[in-house]
Amino acid sequence: MKVIKKINNNVAVCIDNDGHELIAFGKGIGFPKIPYELTDLNKIWRTYYGINPSYLGLLNEISEDVFALSIKITDQAKMRIMNEINSNIVFTLADHINFAIDRYKKIWISKCRLYMIFSIYMKMKCISASSPLNLSIKK
Repeated sequence: MKVIKKINNNVAVCIDNDGHELIAFGKGIGFPKIPYELTDLNKIWRTYYGINPSYLGLLNEISEDVFALSIKITDQAKMRIMNEINSNIVFTLADHINFAIDRYKKIWISKCRLYMIFSIYMKMKCISASSPLNLSIKK
């Protein structure tokens, strides 16, 4: 297998022995000077064929932990769903998870607002407990 483009130290674009392009995940495969021939295939722990080129930029933007989580979720889905799953889903899911994490980090709620939200919640909870809704339909 020939490594032709470094994404980061642990991810690279490669060409297999049949001439097909793939994304390879493996410890340190992007570290040596590119291009080079990868002889020890045991370094690679995951490969993806037919990946949309627009997802290559995500590999630099998203942390490896998010990709690891996305891979675990996708593996679980593959075991439960007996149909083939598009390999691009790992990258799409990682992008969604990363966006949710970024959005969560940017949310700032002051203590005053937290108290206000909590007090409104408690009032609504008391109202709903004291007068439950009757949703029965009259004929």
